[in-house]
Amino acid sequence: MTTIFSGVQPTGIVTLGNYLGAFKQFPALQDEGNAIYCIVDQHAITVAQDPKELRESIRASACSGRMDVTMCCVYRELERMTQFKDKSHGKESVSAALLTYPPLMAADILLYNTNIVPVGDDQKQHIELTRDLAEPVTDSDGIVAFDVENKPGVSNLLTIGSAISGIAIEDLVKKYEGIGYGGFKQGVATAVIEHLTPIQEKFYHLVESSELDVILDEGAEKANAIASATLKRMEDAMGLGRTRR
Repeated sequence: MTTIFSGVQPTGIVTLGNYLGAFKQFPALQDEGNAIYCIVDQHAITVAQDPKELRESIRASACSGRMDVTMCCVYRELERMTQFKDKSHGKESVSAALLTYPPLMAADILLYNTNIVPVGDDQKQHIELTRDLAEPVTDSDGIVAFDVENKPGVSNLLTIGSAISGIAIEDLVKKYEGIGYGGFKQGVATAVIEHLTPIQEKFYHLVESSELDVILDEGAEKANAIASATLKRMEDAMGLGRTRR
């Protein structure tokens, strides 16, 4: 029988990408063979952890595909801004305002549909960031189409919608033909909410119940039996241990 194995670190916030990339596949894969899914808690202690928080994260992670899923993103581009690098150089910590200043400036510019911005050379990079942020705003044709280069936002939502619903991307494009971006975004949001709501309900039920501990104990026994048999074969092959007479 085919063995399927995957480990999950009990740290951080579970994103929609984590769910679609891993957890959503777990139930289907376990029907195809001997599935072993584990919480790799010792992998998490390569960095400092609060013991209480880590224990709580282990229980939450153990719910696997039943996790409470939250979308999040990190804007690393802001750390590359010249002023941030200059003002944060050599400092152990800096104000978050250094990171939020460039997008705040971009918001001021875009809010008034600005065409000309007279600024000094030290602000040039911020103007370039403003232009980068504004360019996807220019996609105003309202046509739902999968085009990663010219419609990255729409294409990303189509990918998410397809993964959540199981409907092919080309079929989703046909479904939202002539509806516009408003109806399209609402449709994808509704599909995600409907898919995740029962998962969240199951998650909250399990994470506070003793049923989860029973499941984990039984799983640990099965995993230990498999691991012990593998270790025994390895020791026999190496001549370790002793032979009973």
